[in-house]
Amino acid sequence: MVSGWFQAAPVHVPERAVVVVDLGAQIFRVALLDGDGCTLALQEAEAVGVDRQGLLQDLAPAAELLARLVRRVETLADHEAETILTTVPGPLLHSYSSDGKVAVPEGVVQSAHLLRAAEHAVFSEEISPGSRLVHALRRACRLDGQDHVLRPTGLAGHRLAVDFFWVLLEQRAAEAIDQLFMMAELPKPIFVASPLATAIGGLTRDEAILGAVSVDLGHAATGMTVWRDEVPQAQFHLPCGGRHLTGDLKQVFQVSSEAALDIMKSQIPAVAEMADEEGRIRVGRKRIKRRKAARVLQSRLEDTFHRVRGLLSTQGYWTEAKNGIVLSGGVSRLEGGQALAETVFECSVRIAGMEAEERQWTWPPTHEEIVSLRARPDLVTLAGALEFARLNILNLGVVKRGPQPTTTGVPAPQVHDLRGALGELEADL
Repeated sequence: MVSGWFQAAPVHVPERAVVVVDLGAQIFRVALLDGDGCTLALQEAEAVGVDRQGLLQDLAPAAELLARLVRRVETLADHEAETILTTVPGPLLHSYSSDGKVAVPEGVVQSAHLLRAAEHAVFSEEISPGSRLVHALRRACRLDGQDHVLRPTGLAGHRLAVDFFWVLLEQRAAEAIDQLFMMAELPKPIFVASPLATAIGGLTRDEAILGAVSVDLGHAATGMTVWRDEVPQAQFHLPCGGRHLTGDLKQVFQVSSEAALDIMKSQIPAVAEMADEEGRIRVGRKRIKRRKAARVLQSRLEDTFHRVRGLLSTQGYWTEAKNGIVLSGGVSRLEGGQALAETVFECSVRIAGMEAEERQWTWPPTHEEIVSLRARPDLVTLAGALEFARLNILNLGVVKRGPQPTTTGVPAPQVHDLRGALGELEADL
C-alpha cells in the first residue's frame, strides 16, 4: 500500500476479485476486477435514492439496486468478490496538505519512519473530530539541507521531512455509505475519492508530472483535481453540473424533466453556431429549434467554465491549468465542448477517453466482449477507481506489469495510498 522506497513486492492472487462501485449522482456503475487486474464485467443502472445534490437520501432502494448490480457482475465474471471499493463524491470530501518530520538515527529510511512522519503531519492541522481518513498520499521526501530541513539539534543521524496529501470524509456521510452496503448485504467498502479516481483514469503520466488539471463535468457537481510532480496538489468542486443543463432546458422550453433529458440526448452541440439553423427537435407536440437549445447549453457551459477558471486562478493553480486541462464526464461528450472550453480557458483542453475506435486495447485490461471503456469519458472515474484498486488492493504495481495505458493510451499516474498502513490513526481523529 506504499510507494517508492517502501513499496511491497507484488503478490499474484488469481483467485481474488475486487468489486469496484462508482456511486454517481445519475448512474450507479459496478465492475469486477480479477486477481490479475483484468476487468471482467461491468453493469450500470440509473441511480435511485439520490437527491439533486447527488447525496444518498433513501438507502433502501439504493441498497436493493446495488445488491442486484453486484450479483450481476459476479455472475458474468464467474467470480465472487471479498473486497469492495467505492467512490465517494467530491462535495463530501475535505483535503489538505501538511508535512511531518522524523529523526532517522541509523541513516537508513524504513517504513516505520514514514509512519511516524505521517502521525506528526496528520495532527499538525485542525481536523474535525467527526472526520474519517480516506487517503494518505506521500508527495515528496526531503533530508537534511533540502528545502530548509534542519539536522536534529544535538542528535546523531538525519532528519526526514515528508509531504503528505490528506483526504478526509465527514463521519456522517461515511456511516451512510457503510449502512448502504450493509443493507445490501455486502462487505464494508474501501473508499476512494471520486476526484482522485477521475484524475487517475484521465490524466497521462506526462500531464501528472508537468502539471495539469482534471475537470469532471458530473451530473450534480463539477470536480477538479490539480496535479504536479506526479502527485495531487489540491481538490475542489463547484455545485454546478449536468443537472443544471437539463434544468435550463426544462425552464426555457417549459417541458418535463424527462423531455429535457431527451433534448440533451438528441446530439445538440455545445456551440450554437454548430447547430443547424433550420433543424428541429420533436418533444411531444412541440418542435424545438436545435440552435436555440444549443444556445441554452452554451450559455450554461460558458458560465461553468468561467467559474472553474475563476476558482483555479484565485486558489493559485492557474499555472498548472495553463499546462493543460482534461475534461471528463458525460457532458464533455457534447460536440463542440472541447472548442468552447479552449475559448474560455485560453489553454490546451483534451477530452479524456476519446481515443480512436480502431485501437484494439482498452484500459483497464478487459474481456472486451463484455466490457468496453473506449470513447467513454463518462467512465473515466470508474476506470481510475479500477486502477486504484489494482495498485492498492491487489498490489499489482509497476514492478510486476510495467506502466499500463490509460484511457488516453499512455501510462497513468501511479498512486499508492498509505491509508491501509495508517489504520491506527482513524480512531484518534
